[in-house]
Amino acid sequence: MLKHQFAIVPLSILILFTSSCLVAGQVERSGPCREDIEFVSSVDPSIFEINWYMHSRYPFNSDENFRCYKTEYTHRNNKVYRVKNSKIHKENNCVNSKTATITILSGGKIEVEYDEPGAPVLRYNILTYCNDYVISYICENLPGRKHKEFLWINTNHHKPPKHVKDAYIKALKARGISTRELQWINHDNCNY
Repeated sequence: MLKHQFAIVPLSILILFTSSCLVAGQVERSGPCREDIEFVSSVDPSIFEINWYMHSRYPFNSDENFRCYKTEYTHRNNKVYRVKNSKIHKENNCVNSKTATITILSGGKIEVEYDEPGAPVLRYNILTYCNDYVISYICENLPGRKHKEFLWINTNHHKPPKHVKDAYIKALKARGISTRELQWINHDNCNY
């Protein structure tokens, strides 16, 4: 059983879709990235023994036409997993999938290497996780004393009960992370 582990982190694996399009951005703010955010010291590999569903996130332009985000993991060896991310186009209901290899690194970091030729290798950190949800966060400093924040929340069920949403909102607010910009993912009629 996973225990609650609270700390903040730059980006999670569990939302691989959007990470390949970081240039599309999420929320831009003034000033540099906060340095007072703590990161998880390690990631329990058992977190990858179940499927996860993206429940909410900060806005992401390149994904606005999709719904039903699901991430499936397959253990490969030691701290290496294969991952398949699927999402459904809102208009034509076509399933769009990406595959990658993830490696659990020290310090709560996870490296993601997509199978697409030329795709960048990305590093994620998990903000917090428990049996019900995983929160991923990353901050990227930009020129002109600005920064961009990326935030995704994945749950262990495509339509989690209200208490799960309440718990992750509380965890975000406790860390001073804005919940104002969260967008909820539609998980109606998801046929992967």
